[in-house]
Amino acid sequence: MPRLLGVDIPGDKRIEASLPYIYGLGPSNSKKILEQANIDPNIRAKDLSPEQLNAIIVAINANKIDRQRVNLKLGRSFLNDKVIVNVGGDLDFNVRSSTNIQNDNLQWLPDLNIEFILTRDRKLRAIVFNRNSLDINGSSLGRRNRQGVSISYRKDFEKFLF
Repeated sequence: MPRLLGVDIPGDKRIEASLPYIYGLGPSNSKKILEQANIDPNIRAKDLSPEQLNAIIVAINANKIDRQRVNLKLGRSFLNDKVIVNVGGDLDFNVRSSTNIQNDNLQWLPDLNIEFILTRDRKLRAIVFNRNSLDINGSSLGRRNRQGVSISYRKDFEKFLF
């Protein structure tokens, strides 16, 4: 399994599909990086030579989006622990000001999660959520917002295998 920038990427996949395992690299950035490094996107990651891996690292660093993320979360329960509210999110910011992306050095990505306990044994829950994440597409930053409703059933096991 090859290792790039401290991340183990899958060796059995095409390099174009393996690069998005690195935080901040999506499919469009992967194509751009492989074009700059003159590497066939269909080659398997495990078949790359050390020179090709080095060329990929150089291309990534040339287009580096150097961002850090801090996650904050506060929780509170109401109505005898029947409703659990978690508010928080990610504070995403540039570490260096010399990145190629000039807009928005600081992003607050709020999250809201509300769980309703539906049964007395607390195993069945209804969850309403709103989650935000940073969307890096090419050379622009944006937000990806997801909302939804789910039903969750929790079961504790005494043994991992039966």
